[in-house]
Amino acid sequence: MTVELYRHQKSKNIDISLHGVDKNLPSKWKKASKFIEPAIKRTGGTYDLESVTKMVLDGRYHLWLIFEEKKVKKRKSKKLICAFLTEFVIYPSGKRVCAMPFLGGKDMLKYVWMYDIVKGFAKANQCEEVELFLRKGWQRVFKQFECFNNSKEYYISVRSKVL
Repeated sequence: MTVELYRHQKSKNIDISLHGVDKNLPSKWKKASKFIEPAIKRTGGTYDLESVTKMVLDGRYHLWLIFEEKKVKKRKSKKLICAFLTEFVIYPSGKRVCAMPFLGGKDMLKYVWMYDIVKGFAKANQCEEVELFLRKGWQRVFKQFECFNNSKEYYISVRSKVL
């Protein structure tokens, strides 16, 4: 897989692209990492940019980019507004899910519908569910969108330092 392009009927000026491992991936990741890095920093040290970069470049993580197209002086221009990562996880029970561990961008409410595209991608790759890792505040925001109607919170993660 090199690049797959998706466009949603609700947003004719926003494109979502899925990037596979190829010669252009390092340059795409360099731009995308600026959006992903703040999410990595919120992991409490369980991930760092170097380890995530390795997982993107070796194909473990799937890189998704969201571009907004605008007309500037009668010319179309695409601007990167979001990046996120997915990966396939097979749990000990055998359940296969498409996990979405990192997401970062601007004006996220414009393209929250991308979750429908990720669910389609997950289904096409024999996953039973899509699993998101979110900060608590996003749960309230997402519940107002139709694409999250059948979502369920399973757990909250809490960590304490050992002194």
